[in-house]
Amino acid sequence: MMAERDYAFKVAKRSGNEQGKWDNFRKLKNLTNRKIKAAEALYYKKLIECAQGPKEMWRTLNSALSDKKEENLTLQVQDGEHIISEPKAVASKFNKFFATIGSRIAKKLCSVSRDAWKKYESVIQTDDGTMRSMRTPMCRY
Repeated sequence: MMAERDYAFKVAKRSGNEQGKWDNFRKLKNLTNRKIKAAEALYYKKLIECAQGPKEMWRTLNSALSDKKEENLTLQVQDGEHIISEPKAVASKFNKFFATIGSRIAKKLCSVSRDAWKKYESVIQTDDGTMRSMRTPMCRY
């Protein structure tokens, strides 16, 4: 099946923009991918069913789920026009986003009711380690 797909690709490539040849290749490519995924799913299903206990089952599941190729990937975050890829800077960017999301959403929701946010009060720890009370920003009209 893969050889047939590869041959169809070669024929389509030689034909230039002939739509029929490319449609045939796409059909064969999609069929091949579906068959590969179905065979892989059946393989792992049989492995799990034949496991001789929980330890062996989890070993099989972990081998199926782990992807060694992804270990070397680095997470990149866009900050304005800059791309951040250094792990500590990325973590700091995520921390800043999630630490401020509540107040940003609260500002957007202030139109619901001026007094609805008064009852939500939280205590935060400042940079110097002291605890202080912080209220959600009040709406300004």
